[in-house]
Amino acid sequence: MFEHLCILSLIFIVLFISCEIEKSPIEKYETIPSPLLGRYHIEAFDTLNVILCEGELNIDHHEATKITGTWFLENVNLQSPIWLYVNQGSLKGEVYNDSISISISQEITDNYLDLLGHYNHNLIEGKWINRGRNFRCWGYFTAQKLIEKTMRSTKVKTK
Repeated sequence: MFEHLCILSLIFIVLFISCEIEKSPIEKYETIPSPLLGRYHIEAFDTLNVILCEGELNIDHHEATKITGTWFLENVNLQSPIWLYVNQGSLKGEVYNDSISISISQEITDNYLDLLGHYNHNLIEGKWINRGRNFRCWGYFTAQKLIEKTMRSTKVKTK
């Protein structure tokens, strides 16, 4: 009887160890990177469609509805009302379906630059609003995703 019990116990242990522990549904699938992640070339225009500044947005983190990253802008037009933002800094924002809201921070109190737009494939476009204690101005922006191209070396035969 003892031998049967030992054999049954041994079979039970082998079966238990050989069975794969079921993974949770979340662990079964690979995490797919957000299509929003990446570098974007941004251009900001006034209400008459005159370019004011250009630069780069870098969205480096997207979790649920929140995004974070960095930005850099430089003046193209000396009449630009968003001259305080010719610099670089951090950004944070929110995404709902195809709508996106980005706040650009430069650590200047009472001066805010918000980008409110829509995301479609590799393009974010919409309205920028620059507001402060004694002013408010707005215009339009486009941000085109920069696609990284890999360079392939080509071997050339020489004689």
